[in-house]
Order: sequence, then C-alpha cells, then structure tokens
Amino acid sequence: MASSTTSWSRLLVLLCACVAWAVADIPTTTPGFVYKGGLATAPVQLEIFIDPLCPYSKAAYPAMKKLEQAFKGSELRITFQVLPLPFHKHAFTVAQSASTLVHLLGIKVFPPWIETIYANQDKLYNLPTKDLTAVQVVDLLFSWASTAFPTLTKEAWSQQMTGHGGSEMDEKTRQLFRYSLAHGISGTPMFYLNGVHYDAADSSWTFEQWYAAIKDLVDANKKTAVREFETSAMLMASQRRLPDRRVYYGTSDAVCNGVGMHCEFFYSQSMCCNEQETCIMQYGCKAF
Repeated sequence: MASSTTSWSRLLVLLCACVAWAVADIPTTTPGFVYKGGLATAPVQLEIFIDPLCPYSKAAYPAMKKLEQAFKGSELRITFQVLPLPFHKHAFTVAQSASTLVHLLGIKVFPPWIETIYANQDKLYNLPTKDLTAVQVVDLLFSWASTAFPTLTKEAWSQQMTGHGGSEMDEKTRQLFRYSLAHGISGTPMFYLNGVHYDAADSSWTFEQWYAAIKDLVDANKKTAVREFETSAMLMASQRRLPDRRVYYGTSDAVCNGVGMHCEFFYSQSMCCNEQETCIMQYGCKAF
C-alpha cells in the first residue's frame, strides 16, 4: 500500500506540473478526433476521454458507435479525446499512432484504427509486451496500420513516430494529454456533454441510456428552433397586417427621402416613419 501511495503521489506531482505547463501552451487547433460525421455547429457536443489501452474505454466504445448512427451530424457531434495513462506502458505510442494516421490520411481513418486497437488491445498490454522495445512496438503498429491502410508508407510513418520528442505528431499527442489534464480528467473513460462534466455516465452505460440522454437535448434544441421560426413568422405577419404602411425589402435609406425617417426594423425590411413616430426593432414605426 505504501509503495502504491508513493507512486500515486509522484504521479500527482507530474500531473500538476503538466497542468501548469498547459496554461501557457495553446494548441494551434482544438485537440481531439471528431467521430465520423459530427459537425461543429451541432447543438449537442459529446466529448469522451479515452485511453486506447484502457479496457473500460474499450467497453464504452460500442455505445458511442451506435449513438453516432442514431443521430444526424447536425444534431450531435462526438469527439474522442485521448489521455494516455502512464501505467499503460505503450499508451502514448498508441495515441501517437492515431495522431499520425489522421495527420497522414485524414480523420476518416480514426474509427477503423481505434477499432483495430480495441480488437487487439490485449496484445499491447504490459505483460505481453514486456520483452519488446519501443521500436518493436512501433513496428508492430505499422504492420497493422499498413494492412488496414495500404497507401501508408513506412517513410511517412517513421517520420512522425520517431521515439520520444522531435516530431510534429509527438507534440500533437502531448497536446491531447495536456488538454485532458486541463479538464480535470484523472481516469478513462470520462465524458463531457456540452462542456459540462457528465458524471452520471460510465463505461457500463448502454446505448439505450445514452440515446435517452442525448435525445432529450436534441429534442429541446428542435423545440427552440421551432419557437424561433414561429416567432419570426408572427413578426413578419404582423408587419404585413399594417394597413397604412408600405414595407420595403432590401432598400437603402434613400427610399424615405422626402417621406420620413428610414426604419429598418426586421431582417432587411424597412418602412418610413413620420416625425411623431419612433422606429422600434422587430416592430416598425409607432407613435408614443
């Protein structure tokens, strides 16, 4: 127990130092791997923080896969954030392989690659790889990646997977790590829903549980959109009912020269107010 406590104390010191470092280190782009067709404009944003060698992260994946299929990309975006946990010996290397493949071949390769890793996760655990060097692990990952993605070249792969430090994708993977720490993530999987830590969920959550939670948010946004449309329609209709006023569309101030004050009151619609009237946005001219 004492040895375990000491190890965790050292880990906490390391994590605190990395958080302090992260404050001044701003990534050039928002870290993470957007899953399939999710859009940045989707009203519901789900981030799942994973370690590719974490069995609990693997257990959470099938529900995420079905969840993406259940909603449009304009409704929900799922982003995978990678936190390589230090007690998984090769977690950082595997995370760097994901960064490298996406960098070289595009974001479309992330789902089949993470699924390949999960399907063979047990081959990368500490015990099965205890006699492998770091270079041998990188070569093993290349053999899988080049089989899955035949256009991948060894030269391009090696340029980004060179040891510790020195490559662009090494730094990108470190940014993923620091991004997770900055969000207070201490284990995997963890979930952020619309920017808020969603601690109700864990790796045991089924697709049905996730679907119910996400659908409530998607439906709430649909209702908001409907209300905004109805409000806009009512405002448009109210202006058309004005009996003594002409409404102009897409005109300039000159339309009211000699007639009154130009009043652009609603989305490129305007009318001319007389001297006794005030121009009210979303209403038009009104005397007080």
